[in-house]
Amino acid sequence: MENKKQLTQLKHLTARRAKLMEKVQALDTQINAIVQGIQTKKDVVKQDHPKVGSGPYKLCKVMSSRPKSQQEIAEKTGLTVSTVTLYLHQYNCFQSVGRGKGYIYIKPKAEKK
Repeated sequence: MENKKQLTQLKHLTARRAKLMEKVQALDTQINAIVQGIQTKKDVVKQDHPKVGSGPYKLCKVMSSRPKSQQEIAEKTGLTVSTVTLYLHQYNCFQSVGRGKGYIYIKPKAEKK
């Protein structure tokens, strides 16, 4: 009698487990599709230098080889800190000196004629 109860319970739990595993597999499929669709930072290509007269070019005029914080750059250019941050991460000529130490501007090398 007790074996019948245990067998019935086992069948019920096995069926329940199978349904849960189907749901887990469906979630795994969705997660994998999302992960494959995410663009990684490696795919982002930075430009070397901003064009003369553009918004990011204002940073070139203000910055030098002396490190400046984003706040300093924003005050001198009249841009917001978030805009300055965006511009700093778009170009290779703006480089971080170290965490919390600021950013410097590396002038492009003149082409040889």
